Amino acid sequence: MIRRLLPAALGLLALPAAAQECPHTGGPDNCSRVLACVGDDGLWFDGRAIGWGHGTVAGELSDGTLCTGEWAYQSAITSRTYISCDNGMEAVVIAVSQDPPTATSIGEGQTSDGRRITA
Repeated sequence: MIRRLLPAALGLLALPAAAQECPHTGGPDNCSRVLACVGDDGLWFDGRAIGWGHGTVAGELSDGTLCTGEWAYQSAITSRTYISCDNGMEAVVIAVSQDPPTATSIGEGQTSDGRRITA
């Protein structure tokens, strides 16, 4: 798993400091960073989820493809995210909250072409 997360972590370190800002407000304008590995070929997603309980997600794949979607809690600790990308790829990710006060979650899902996602 560390091998899958390493490209995303290295990409995060390469971003300018301003791009890493994502204010955690605990309200409707709350922002949480989203990092995910897509498949086994080194493709990764870097973006942000906005909202509290439900909201939007937007970001970019490491190949430059833009992606947007929506997310919502399905229970007290699980959420479901639907995302679609400009290259036609779609994905669903189910996440389990690890620390609700900080919106920290770990998710797994699958793309429309069968690749696994770990977020």
